[in-house]
Amino acid sequence: MNLKTVMALCLTGLLTACGPSEPAPSSEPAEAAAPEPSTSMETEPMTQDTDPLTGTSWQVEDIAGGGVIDRSPATVVFPEPGRVAGNSSCNRYMGGYEREGDALTFGNLAGTMMACPEALMDQERRFYEAMDRVTGWRIDASTGLLHLVDGSGETVIRASEKAPEENPG
Repeated sequence: MNLKTVMALCLTGLLTACGPSEPAPSSEPAEAAAPEPSTSMETEPMTQDTDPLTGTSWQVEDIAGGGVIDRSPATVVFPEPGRVAGNSSCNRYMGGYEREGDALTFGNLAGTMMACPEALMDQERRFYEAMDRVTGWRIDASTGLLHLVDGSGETVIRASEKAPEENPG
């Protein structure tokens, strides 16, 4: 849940606790009553139905044309709408993303800070640099590979989808 959702739920609970204990009588039957208007100023939130990335996990195969270390743990996981997480090669990370059509940008990513072998640390640095450059995405229909692309349309991260049993629960 994002911070806005948590705050909205707290405000709703507070208003409910301060309001009347019984609903006001309605002149219309309950099944014909209009739905409550939304108190949110946001547009309709992304759901798994509206965001094809939600619920997918990807194993990174290439970073900016430089490949990756064999059996590297670098992953990109979209566990819920607007959230990204995974392994950056050495450390775990998480953060947010915004997607509209084929446009995609990642917000600030927070991660653990463990030390690893120099090669993995270098790959992790390249991974974060590539994630900062992402402005779009596509899934290649013939290969099923996810391409995270920069402003010129060049692939900066290429990844293959992990099988559902490999996805974190």
